[in-house]
Amino acid sequence: MRKIVKTALKFLVISAMFKMAGMAASRAFEGERTASDDDFKLMALMDGRELTSESTSLRTGTAVAAMGGIDIDLRGATLDPGGAHIALKAYMGGIRLVVPEQWKVYVDEDSRAGGIEVSTPQADTTPDDAPRLTVEAIARFGGILIETEE
Repeated sequence: MRKIVKTALKFLVISAMFKMAGMAASRAFEGERTASDDDFKLMALMDGRELTSESTSLRTGTAVAAMGGIDIDLRGATLDPGGAHIALKAYMGGIRLVVPEQWKVYVDEDSRAGGIEVSTPQADTTPDDAPRLTVEAIARFGGILIETEE
């Protein structure tokens, strides 16, 4: 019985250490950010992150989820006139990206043992002058959901 308790305690301590290291790495990767930033970086390592953007000229974004989850809401953001590019990478984790219906969204999908679901209007059904968002979505044993307003 003591062996089981010792093993369980070691497991809990090691898990806590990994979680704290993941949180520190995430914060270092992200740097300081505000809701009005035109570029963002998010990382969730055994953790969760949320971002609600109010950018007036969103250009780029990067989100990496490894055994964690990220929720990004861009409904309050305005894209840069030249468009924007966002890279989403989910490794044994999940990312949800919410965009306005009026945006023209192009998604480059690369999924292996994971899933990518895109629930936005087709790019060819939106007006030619609509704001353009290009998303690079990579899922490995994880999932990515790109959708319009709830």
